[in-house]
Amino acid sequence: MTLYLIQEQYLRDWLAEIIATGRRVIAPQSENGLVVYREVTRAETIDLHARAKPDFSFKHILFPQTETVFRYEWRERRPVVEDAAAETSADAENASASVQGEVVVVGATPCDAASLLVLDHVFLADPPDPFYARRRENLIVIGRSCSHAQPECFCTTVGLSPVSTQGCDIFLMPLGADLCDELDIGSGFVAEVLSEKGEALVANVKATWVKPNGSDHSTWLNELKAAHLRAVQAEMLPRRALTPSPDELKKDFEHPAWEEIARACLSCGVCAFVCPTCHCYDLSEERQGRIWSRCRNWDSCAFGYFTLHASGHNPRPTALERYRQRVMHKFCYFLEATGANMCVGCGRCVKFCPVGLDIYQARARWP
Repeated sequence: MTLYLIQEQYLRDWLAEIIATGRRVIAPQSENGLVVYREVTRAETIDLHARAKPDFSFKHILFPQTETVFRYEWRERRPVVEDAAAETSADAENASASVQGEVVVVGATPCDAASLLVLDHVFLADPPDPFYARRRENLIVIGRSCSHAQPECFCTTVGLSPVSTQGCDIFLMPLGADLCDELDIGSGFVAEVLSEKGEALVANVKATWVKPNGSDHSTWLNELKAAHLRAVQAEMLPRRALTPSPDELKKDFEHPAWEEIARACLSCGVCAFVCPTCHCYDLSEERQGRIWSRCRNWDSCAFGYFTLHASGHNPRPTALERYRQRVMHKFCYFLEATGANMCVGCGRCVKFCPVGLDIYQARARWP
């Protein structure tokens, strides 16, 4: 890890240079009353002091909501398959996530950056998903610390925090006013360069990046992060940490509390669609003339037909089984398989649930 101090204007100049190189730069942008990750063409439109996390994560860049896996055409009573691996979805958003070039996400929140580790477990396992693998290889993540907490945030209960750097190639944190005055830089950031991708991205601009004085940078950085964390944590609702205990959840698989918890669920699936780590998908066939396309589309375990077998049997026929599966998958099954929760505590599923289901409260019923 390499540490730098940088003035805000130099940081913006550097981002402008990245855009000028032809890389696609994605950053949170306001759009129709929401804040979403979108491609930017001017560095001055990037909000380096955003108060809140975006309403949606950037998982669509790696895992588009819909994309063509392959196409085929019937010729002389035989299917001729066309490999679509080098293409992305026709979805307009996917155009900004071409597998051909680098994509730089600027301003990723700690929860969104950490979600990449979950998606990596799923899509880079043997055999790796070629679509995801190509996009992931070309992705560079510049994260930022959260400056404020929102009511639904509970990242600190799942092992993360507003200053976590997991999944980031570079991590930015604003310097306090006293430090900026001391350094006489107006406003600025501390930048942690955490990976080879990050080092390559700053290689040509180090002249404007200053290394802090002294040799004990880790102590200085830890104190800075601790102060930042205390300030943000003071805005978060008091919640106990969720202890990893899959056995407790499995022991109470048939507990009557599940019926009470899931009673309000509408099975609308919005929780999965806004979740940065949910990754279920379905495959469908679409036809245009003689050309057929095999398409991959986001799916949700909340939907009633998600587990419907061809025989007509459905092992999760009601919202009770489906919502319990959602909680168990995130805090039990995935934890047993990988050693990590499948939840990053962003709270978007809580914020957007039309009936106010709270996955933290559901999980917190158990030790």
